[in-house]
Amino acid sequence: MKQDLAGVVPQLERATSRSYKAEADFAKVGGKHWEQREQRQRHKGELDSEHRNQLVERYFPHASHQVIILSTDTEIEEHYFEQLKPSLARAYHLNYDEAGRMTTIEEGYFWKTSDAV
Repeated sequence: MKQDLAGVVPQLERATSRSYKAEADFAKVGGKHWEQREQRQRHKGELDSEHRNQLVERYFPHASHQVIILSTDTEIEEHYFEQLKPSLARAYHLNYDEAGRMTTIEEGYFWKTSDAV
């Protein structure tokens, strides 16, 4: 599994780098379009607590025998993680190092080590 993910990481890093550059160029121009974009980004992908509860309690545990959930530590908080734990085989944390421009893959979830899953 780690080898499979390792092949994807360089592509992800290149795409992330291009995205950061495009955003920096856009930010230099600024103006109302940049401000509107920033406001949309803040709200994009946010789940309200009711929908998040429905996903954690009803959808994720029964979605399929193999599901990959990509989340931030604020989207799946500790109590949601505990609810999902019986349905989890593994959890990984993708840790991006901006200085080294590389991503490392660690078993576990933001605050949990591999033995906790």
